[in-house]
Amino acid sequence: MKLKVIAPVALVFSVALVLVFISVISYQNARETVDWAKGKELTGLSAMIEELLREEQHQAVAEAEMLAALPQVGELAAKGDRDGLIKMLMPGYRKEVTKYGIESSAIILPPATTLLRLHDPDKFGDDQSVNRPIYVFANQTREVESGLEISSVAGIRGVAPIYNGDIHVGALEWAIGLEPLVADLKSITGAEVAVMIKGSVIPAQSHIRDNQSHTLKDFIAAQATDWTYLSGALRETDVDQANEAAVSTRTVAGIDVGVVKVPLFDFSGRNVGVVLAVKEISAFGRTLKDTLVHLTMAAGIGLLVTAGVSLLIISGLLLRPLERLGARLKSLAGGDFSTKVEAVARRDEIGVLAASIESLRVDLLRRYPPGSAPPLPAADQNQEVAR
Repeated sequence: MKLKVIAPVALVFSVALVLVFISVISYQNARETVDWAKGKELTGLSAMIEELLREEQHQAVAEAEMLAALPQVGELAAKGDRDGLIKMLMPGYRKEVTKYGIESSAIILPPATTLLRLHDPDKFGDDQSVNRPIYVFANQTREVESGLEISSVAGIRGVAPIYNGDIHVGALEWAIGLEPLVADLKSITGAEVAVMIKGSVIPAQSHIRDNQSHTLKDFIAAQATDWTYLSGALRETDVDQANEAAVSTRTVAGIDVGVVKVPLFDFSGRNVGVVLAVKEISAFGRTLKDTLVHLTMAAGIGLLVTAGVSLLIISGLLLRPLERLGARLKSLAGGDFSTKVEAVARRDEIGVLAASIESLRVDLLRRYPPGSAPPLPAADQNQEVAR
C-alpha cells in the first residue's frame, strides 16, 4: 500500500482513538457530575423535610409557651374557669386554625385530665394518661415538651407548663396537623409526600386507621398528597430501618425518580414513622443523554475536520513534493540535467532533500554538458565490445 494512503489513514485512526478516549473520559466526568447533582437534589430535599419538621415543632412550642405564660391563663386554669378561658383563647385559636391549619389546643390539669379542648369545648374532664403520655410527662417535669404524637390524628405538639404565680397548675398544648406540612413540601419541592406511621403506635380508635388501604407493610399513611402515584412509586423496603434517613433512585413507568426517607420521632425520642417523598429527577438523565449526543457530534465533526486537514497537509506539504522529487530523480537518471529542481528554497526536510538533488543535478550538468552522453556503466561497455 502506498504511503499516500497509509499516512492519512494512520493519522486519522490515531486522532479517532484520541477523540474516543477524550469523549469517554468526558462522558464519565459528566455522569459523575450528574450523579453528584442528583444526590445533592435528594439530600437537599431530605434536609428541607427535616427543617420544616423542626420549624413546625418550634412554632408549636412558641405558641404553647406564649399562651401558657399569660398570667390570666394561669389564674383561670387554677380556678377551673372554662368559660373565661374560652372567652380569652378561642378567638385567637380560630384565626390560627384558619391561617395555619392548627389541629388542636388544650389545657390539661395534672397528671393528664383535660380542663379545656379549644377544638372541642364540650368534651372535657377525661383522663388522657394513656392516649397522650406527653401530657403526663410535661406535668411531671414541669418543662416544655415537644414532638410528634399519634392520637386520633398525627400532630406535632408543643406542651408548656402553666403557673399561677409560683404554683404549677397544669400545661397548655398547641398541636399542628401534618396536612399543611405535606402541602408545603409539595408546593416548595414538587415532590409527592406521605407521612407513614407505624401501626403498632396508632391507637385503636384513631382516624389514621381509616386509611388501611394506604399502607406499606405495617405502616399506615396519616397524610399523603397523591397516594395513587405514591403507591406505584414506593416499595415496602422503603419503610425498613425507619429510624434512619436514606435516599435512593429508581425508574417508575419509564421516569427516573428519587425517594427520600426521613424518620419521625415522638417527644420521648421513640421512632414512630417516616416521611417519604418521591421527586421526579428525569431532567438529570436527559442532561446526561444530551451530553452524550453532543460529545458524539463533537467527536464526529472533529474526526471529519481532522481527516480533511490531514489529507491537505500530508498530500500538499509532503507527498506531492516527494512525488515531484522522485520524478526529478527519474529524469536525472534518464540524462535530463537541464531542469532546475523545485522546493530548494523550503526550510524543512523536503528543502534539504531538494537541495541535495539540485546539487547532484548541477554536478552532473558540469560533467556532462548538453549534447554529450554520459559513459555507459562497465557492464554495458562489455556488452557493446562483445557486439
